[in-house]
Amino acid sequence: MVDSNKPDVDDLPERTPIEGVFTLVESAYFDSEEDAEKLGVRQNYLDYFGTNTPVRVWYLKAKGISIVRSDGQPFFISDMIKTEVVTKTGIRPARKTAPAGQVALAFLELDEANPVSASPNKVGQDSSAVGRTIRIKERVLDAGGGYEKSISLFPEELFATDYVYDGDVITIDVSDSGGEAETAATPAALGDDKVEALLVKAFDGKKAGEMYDAILSIQSLSGTATALGVNLQDAALDESLVDVLTERGSMSQDDDGVLHTTA
Repeated sequence: MVDSNKPDVDDLPERTPIEGVFTLVESAYFDSEEDAEKLGVRQNYLDYFGTNTPVRVWYLKAKGISIVRSDGQPFFISDMIKTEVVTKTGIRPARKTAPAGQVALAFLELDEANPVSASPNKVGQDSSAVGRTIRIKERVLDAGGGYEKSISLFPEELFATDYVYDGDVITIDVSDSGGEAETAATPAALGDDKVEALLVKAFDGKKAGEMYDAILSIQSLSGTATALGVNLQDAALDESLVDVLTERGSMSQDDDGVLHTTA
């Protein structure tokens, strides 16, 4: 039976990337969940990075100018981006080709004559991008190793300090949103079978020391801290997750330490 009021799988709508004119209002480094709590985003931090994240996270937040909420409250979007990488020998800074480096460079290149920086270390200085009006467009960046990172606040244009927006304004209907001030929502926790399938796919062909970065790159796991009887990030860091998966029979590890799916 065909119901013209219901969607058809051959004609589903595409998700429109966030794009518009915003004011950058916050740039900060988080070294712990306590840092995130100071800016009111502790839960988002925990959802995406867990309780024992050993790496520094770069937090950016912008207020909509060309996009507003239907209830009159400010429309905010934000990003959390790793600036460090966990390796088998310790923690090292992310490369310039990593998402954090790509976003930082994009800000600097907005005005080559008078560069502005989105670095938290530049906040309060004349060269800071915080407080400036920018046009942003959501982008998916290469995070290396076959992974990707979605960035909401990728800058495309910097406006003059006296710029006044006079274009069209999009109103986001938040009547059923529960009053949340930012676009980020708390992802739902996944069951063990789904988590295992995601891990097996992500770990196949990788070594144990790469598991932590792989987990952080799986967007579907952002709302799942514990599964398979362990804290996923902790088990990835101490590499005990290898034993969990091999004992469940879903993965094996060869003599070179490379993980393989057994399916």
